[in-house]
Amino acid sequence: MEIINGIFLGAVVGLIIALPVIISEIFRRGKNLPLIVDIETIGDKKNTPMEVFVMSLLAHEAMAMLFGGLYMGLVDAGIYFHDFTARSLATYAFLFWILIGAIVCPLISLGFFGRREGRWVWLELLIAHHLFGLGLWFAIRLFPVFIP
Repeated sequence: MEIINGIFLGAVVGLIIALPVIISEIFRRGKNLPLIVDIETIGDKKNTPMEVFVMSLLAHEAMAMLFGGLYMGLVDAGIYFHDFTARSLATYAFLFWILIGAIVCPLISLGFFGRREGRWVWLELLIAHHLFGLGLWFAIRLFPVFIP
């Protein structure tokens, strides 16, 4: 059950972090905003601006849900991340960034730490993951019922 709680909290935190991008897209004011990684290509196909937005938002939400679910799963299993402190979540965010950048990004053809998608994607990912950690820490404090 805690994993489902983590997935839910991760999704909510990811959506809150992505709100400026969503609002910007609705009003067509911004492009290439740094809160979510723009997925401009899939394989060799270049995406349209709307496809970039949708794919980027889906990838962002998937990462946020995986972030929350995996954290709560590790807590539930009694592995290291057991105290729900900001330090614990910052350490977890850094390790999750390495996991996503070194393993997941190359597997989905984004390159090592997303280098294929842009020069600063590694930093966008690092900031996003630490925002996930901060948001999850805050959400756990706000909704203590989610703490196992």
